[in-house]
Amino acid sequence: ASVVAADDEQSTYRAAFEQLKQRNYQGAMQGFEAFLKSYPKSPLAPNAQYWLGEAAYGAGSYSRAAIEFDRVLKSYPSSGKVDDAALKLGYAYYELKEYGKARTVLKDLMMKSTGSTVGAMAAERLKRMKREGH
Repeated sequence: ASVVAADDEQSTYRAAFEQLKQRNYQGAMQGFEAFLKSYPKSPLAPNAQYWLGEAAYGAGSYSRAAIEFDRVLKSYPSSGKVDDAALKLGYAYYELKEYGKARTVLKDLMMKSTGSTVGAMAAERLKRMKREGH
């Protein structure tokens, strides 16, 4: 039974991810929501939560994206997706014109992840914000 459950878990995750790759953001959001509801304790749950945020971001639903990325940080603090989620949370705040929140998140990430790709991307967005007068 556990092998069948694992197959269902994997196929549900893969189906949602496929929707995201095809830029069907609504379908991806529905798929990842269904996955998280059905498999909240799955080892894939942190990734599903992150990709749910990405789907919302891709759909232009930046407030929803911010909620989903923040959920990665709060619900899965030891996940490998934390830094990526923090970066995208900063980007979502930027898109929402919540520049103070964006700056705070991006500065924290830049300090925490010096020398990493996400740290460099956070620094770049902060420079852009400064150039734009934010």
